[in-house]
Amino acid sequence: MVTYGYTIDNINIAIQKAKTKNDGIYTFRGFKYRVVKNKIVAVAWNGKILQSFGHFDVELGTYNDSYKSKDDITMLKKVDVGGF
Repeated sequence: MVTYGYTIDNINIAIQKAKTKNDGIYTFRGFKYRVVKNKIVAVAWNGKILQSFGHFDVELGTYNDSYKSKDDITMLKKVDVGGF
């Protein structure tokens, strides 16, 4: 059974996928993530832009999470530090 959303298993799969991706924004199982230098630097999920610092997710900002909104892409483009 496939689980959608921002879960530990899905993030771990996305981290492995990021190692082979060019810089950009990608979607995986219901969340968007930004890749810079083959690392995920931020995740857009459920109206929040998150960045991982150790074992904690830090909220960097919020966006309009309506179906047609592009705010999550705009916010993700502003993040380019860190990585997990």
